[in-house]
Amino acid sequence: MNFRKGLSKLAKWSLVILVGAVFVLTGQLSQYSTSLDSARRHTVSEWHKQNPQDARVAEQFVRECLERPPESRTEDIEALQHEQFLTVEIIYDCGEKLGGHGLVALLKETDEAMSSLSWPLSVLVHE
Repeated sequence: MNFRKGLSKLAKWSLVILVGAVFVLTGQLSQYSTSLDSARRHTVSEWHKQNPQDARVAEQFVRECLERPPESRTEDIEALQHEQFLTVEIIYDCGEKLGGHGLVALLKETDEAMSSLSWPLSVLVHE
């Protein structure tokens, strides 16, 4: 009977730890996504200030490339990395089609600067 009680307690604590880890991972992914979006929008804003003649391109880029809803959501880390890569390429292609070649170059620099992740995401995402 003691063994069963101990096993039950172990299972409960394991579940609590697993649920906690999922919440932490979800929070980290959400924060990374928010930070990346914020950094991209700041880059667009700075590019717009330096290129006021291209205000239409900046506005169109935000509306058509950044604010477009994602086509799918996934919880799988590898699929998420693949989806993120595709999304980044789609954003770059969208900017190129709008004629924002300089803007896309700056966004690539911004994305590269944001590529280092904090713990615990750094443990899960190996580049």
